[in-house]
Amino acid sequence: MVMDPETIVWGELYFGQTYENLKRDPRASLCVWKRTFPTTAYKVNGRVVIHENDPIAARLDERVRAGHPTAIKARRDKLAAVYFTVEEIYDQTPDPGAAGKRIG
Repeated sequence: MVMDPETIVWGELYFGQTYENLKRDPRASLCVWKRTFPTTAYKVNGRVVIHENDPIAARLDERVRAGHPTAIKARRDKLAAVYFTVEEIYDQTPDPGAAGKRIG
């Protein structure tokens, strides 16, 4: 979910490799792209704060359960809320004039 222009939030459901990596090092990158022509792509760099067993995680858990009641059976009882704060944005569009340029 995009919470505001600087914050992206997701629910950590399975507590696997990504979770372990973020617990060890809170720096992260997200890549997003539009698959249809003309393709555009972006890399978003930032840092995360993981919320577990607190009101923030509980609110997100409640929203996920309401929206996906049967699709989340293969996870722990409660999810963690991962708050990603955007620090940099780079154009990754496959174009020599755009790829790799910092745009935010």
